[in-house]
Amino acid sequence: MSTQNQTLPIENSSLVLPTPSLQVIGYDIASHPPNCTEPAGPGLVPESPKDALKVDNAPEEQVNVPEVQGNTLDAEDMTLDAEDMTLEEENSALTADVKTLEVEVADLKFHNKNLVDLNNHLNREHESLKSKLEFAELDRGYWEARAGSYHRLNSVLEKNSRHLDAIAKTLDSGKTETIHQLKAQLEAEHNRGKYLMQKVNELHHLLDITRAPHDKRNRTVNLE
Repeated sequence: MSTQNQTLPIENSSLVLPTPSLQVIGYDIASHPPNCTEPAGPGLVPESPKDALKVDNAPEEQVNVPEVQGNTLDAEDMTLDAEDMTLEEENSALTADVKTLEVEVADLKFHNKNLVDLNNHLNREHESLKSKLEFAELDRGYWEARAGSYHRLNSVLEKNSRHLDAIAKTLDSGKTETIHQLKAQLEAEHNRGKYLMQKVNELHHLLDITRAPHDKRNRTVNLE
């Protein structure tokens, strides 16, 4: 027999049995021998003391059934219906948001593709400009070498120009005197030539006197 109090549910209430008592759910084993059909009192009566002992030896279990009212269930149903409607509205709103986000994602994908194409174009332009820059660097080296050559040539020309300026100044300083000297020399040579022509004519005249009478050749020399 159990040495602890037993609690069993009976019509939404609990029956607590004291430990030293031999009565189990209204059945007195001492006053009612086995196979006794006399009820032990009001309430439930087990079929036999054996069944009563089985109940007494059953494991402890306590079940509390809450009192349920119809109005409370109706209110809870209405609350659940309202919550369902709210959830449906929220679900519809979320579905609309999802569609909006899908449109935005498609738009972003389109813009992203355009950005990728633009980036590829800029990369090609960068490579082209890089090649042009390398060619320009080579061309710049060539023109720098040419510029060095021109600079050296210009230095030579400037030196020659200074030398020519000095010569021109020298010529300018003695130009008048030199011209007069040359003119005097030319006049002297001209006079000397005229003198020589005169002498030649005189010689020819002497020859004409001594030559044969039939020889009429003119041997006169123009002195002009």
